[in-house]
Amino acid sequence: MPGMKLPIVAEIAKNTYAINEFGMSAMYLLIGTKRALLIDTGTGAADLKKLVEEMTDLPCDVALTHSHLDHIGGAMYFPRVYLSKADQTFLWSSLDEELSELPDVPRELSPQEREKAGLKCLQASCRQYAEYLGRCGSYDVFDYCPENIPLFEHFPEFLDLEEGMAFDLGDRLVRVIATPGHTPGGRSFIDEQSRILFSGDACNPNLLLMFGCTVEETLESLRHLQKFSSEFDRNFTGHIGYAGRNVLCSVPDRVLPDAIEVCRQVTEQVAQIKTEENSLSGETVKTAVYGTVKISF
Repeated sequence: MPGMKLPIVAEIAKNTYAINEFGMSAMYLLIGTKRALLIDTGTGAADLKKLVEEMTDLPCDVALTHSHLDHIGGAMYFPRVYLSKADQTFLWSSLDEELSELPDVPRELSPQEREKAGLKCLQASCRQYAEYLGRCGSYDVFDYCPENIPLFEHFPEFLDLEEGMAFDLGDRLVRVIATPGHTPGGRSFIDEQSRILFSGDACNPNLLLMFGCTVEETLESLRHLQKFSSEFDRNFTGHIGYAGRNVLCSVPDRVLPDAIEVCRQVTEQVAQIKTEENSLSGETVKTAVYGTVKISF
């Protein structure tokens, strides 16, 4: 049976839309009376700019929870994108590390050559991820081709995204919260109108800390996020509908306190917490589980 050729768009609150990009990642479009805000940009497998323009004719800001390929891959559809300073640095250090391992890339590159090589490397990684997620279940639901992920000519202009900032969409304010852990400069967003937290990969049932951040830093970040818990009722992450699953909903309320507790027990080496070694993406990681949350570090 042919699968769906377009992303799934679901209204999760008034003027608030979840965009499921073929089971690979979730983006969110928030529309106010004067402006709109797009949170995250997926892998680039869908023409996100065209989709946003079909949904609103208001000017639209674009902000990223973090700089991983499945959240930044479509950023190049837009001229300017908000991303924390720490994750701008993290993005380039990650790309430079990948480029250094390629035998046909010169050691010395001009800024233009570096950008071009980085974009090609990002495209290849996005295509590999899209193929992997397809085999994990997305191909059972969606009809997309990883080879159609475009090779962009330029990165967008990155604008700094720091805690204390807010996006005024017109009768709707969206605040930025610093939530490092999954990446050094992770950011979450609280929408005052819908009382929804958009947490990217910072607070979900499957915490991955394989990218230079420690359990201790993540614990501090989650405790910081908990200070704002009276300001949101639901937590939508960056991966609802993952790998073709038909669930597009917020995570259980227990996820934040359980995430804090599993981090606490790991850092304090509490006797009852059991850790196991597993292989994840070719790396050996430790995992621990508490309640609704598994952490890999």
